Amino acid sequence: MNQPLSVQPCGFDGNKRKYYLIEGEDDTAFRIYRESNITGQNRTWLSVAGNIEELKQLADKLLNKDGGPKAKQLSHRILSAIPRFEASEEV
Repeated sequence: MNQPLSVQPCGFDGNKRKYYLIEGEDDTAFRIYRESNITGQNRTWLSVAGNIEELKQLADKLLNKDGGPKAKQLSHRILSAIPRFEASEEV
């Protein structure tokens, strides 16, 4: 039986690309996607994080390489969500 998925926009980077959090219920893994083309008609999503280590790397990249205000805000949002994801992995 398929579990329902939750798709939540979680923020933007300095290039105005939108990031989305996809997660299921209970022990279903999460994943973060980024829109690849914000202006075109054919928008595709690129998977940018699917585990805790990738989340930390993404947050660091947004904070230190991008460094824009929206990217910093997204980085902090990602870092604050990590304890919740770690708790769901332990179940």
